[in-house]
Amino acid sequence: MRNIFGSALLAAGLTATLTACGGSDDGASSTTSSTMSSKTASASSSSTSSKPTPTGPTPGATVDAKAWADTSDKALKAEKSYRISEVSTADSGTTTGAMVRGAGDRVDLMAEMPGEGGLRYIDGNAYIQSPELPGKWIKFDKTSTNPEVKDFLEGVRRDVDGDEDINVLAAGKVTFVGDEAEGKHYKAQAPADQFYEDEVDEDSETEQGGPVDRKADKAKLKDRTVDIDVWLDAKNRPVKVKTDSTGLSGLGLSAKTSDVVFVSTTTYSGWGESVKIEVPPAAATVSADALSGQGQA
Repeated sequence: MRNIFGSALLAAGLTATLTACGGSDDGASSTTSSTMSSKTASASSSSTSSKPTPTGPTPGATVDAKAWADTSDKALKAEKSYRISEVSTADSGTTTGAMVRGAGDRVDLMAEMPGEGGLRYIDGNAYIQSPELPGKWIKFDKTSTNPEVKDFLEGVRRDVDGDEDINVLAAGKVTFVGDEAEGKHYKAQAPADQFYEDEVDEDSETEQGGPVDRKADKAKLKDRTVDIDVWLDAKNRPVKVKTDSTGLSGLGLSAKTSDVVFVSTTTYSGWGESVKIEVPPAAATVSADALSGQGQA
C-alpha cells in the first residue's frame, strides 16, 4: 500500500529541483501560524488497540472484499485524530506522523523521518522541511499556478484521502485468518497491476532518472498479486497493515525497484488523542514559487 506519508520523502527531491531552478531561500511567507487539535474523545477511544470481537467469519473463510474494505475505511475516517508509524524496506528509517480531521472534508497531517525531513499538510497547503534548506520550511500554496506545486499537492491529497488504497483492497481476494492478540487478522491478495497504479504515478522515474513505461510494467504484472495483511480492532479500525510485494521482484519493471518491491508495516494508535499540527513560523517559511522563479496566481 502507498505510504500515506510518502509525500514527505518525495518532497526532498522536488525541493532540490526547485532550488536548482533559481530564486532565494531567504524569503518569508506572510502566512500566520495556526493550530488545529482534537480533544480526547474518551478514555476507551485513546487506547492503541481493542480486544477482537468474539464473533465474525470462520477462519479461512473468504469475505466480501469491497464491503470489508469500505467498512474499515468508514471506521478510520470516523476518527477525529490518530497517529501512524511506518517502517519500510524502501526507506532508511521510521516515518511517524498524525492526522486530524476538521470541519467538512478538511484533513491535516504531519509526518517526519529523521534525517530526511518533514511534511505538514494544513488546510490544503503543504509545508516541507528538507535537508536541502536547513532551518527553512517550503510552502506549497494551494493557490499556486506552478505545475510542479499543483502536482505535488494533488499527490499529497491522494495520500491523505486514501481512496486508492481502499480500491486496491476492494479489488482483491480477502480471507479471514482469525482472531489474534493484535486484532482480527485478514489477508488480502490484491491485483498487482492495480497495486502498481497506486504506487507509481506519471511523475515516477526509472533507476536512471528516465520516464517509466507504466503500460509495459502493468502488462508484466497481469494475473499477479500482492499480499496485504490487515489487523482490525473491535471497531473495525486498522491496528496494523503489512504489505509484502517482494513477489514482484525480478520482473524487469521500468519503475524503481524500491517503488514497487518492498515490505512495509504501518501501525495505528492514539485514537482521539489531542494532536497539534501548526503552520511553521512565517520567518522560517519560503514559497515554492519563489524558489522556482514563478509567481503565484
